[in-house]
Amino acid sequence: MGNIWDELTNDGPEFLTEFGRTVVFRNQTFKALVSRAPVEQMLAEGGFAYNSSYNVRIYAPAGNPLETSPPTQGEHITVFGRRYTITNVTNRPPDPWVDVGVSISSNA
Repeated sequence: MGNIWDELTNDGPEFLTEFGRTVVFRNQTFKALVSRAPVEQMLAEGGFAYNSSYNVRIYAPAGNPLETSPPTQGEHITVFGRRYTITNVTNRPPDPWVDVGVSISSNA
C-alpha cells in the first residue's frame, strides 16, 4: 500500500471517468470534478440578481503542465459552457489535485 499521494494520483483517472465534467482552461479541453453550484441571490440595482459559483478540482499529477504552471486568480475557465473567473486557488503539492473556486464572469 502506497502513501495517500500515490493513491490520489492512481485513482484520479478513474474519478474523472466516473464523475468528471468537461471544462475548458487555457484553450485545453479536459475533465475535472465540479461541485454542485450554489445559486446566490443578491439585491442589485433594479431588483434581484443571481450569481453562480463552483469549486473545480483539476487533476494535475507529476508531469502535467498544470503541475508546474497551476491556475491563478483572475484567469478564466469554461464550465458547462459558461465562462467563469477563478477567484481562489488551493495548490498543495504533492497533492495531484488543484482546487479552484470560480464565479460567473461579468463579461460572460
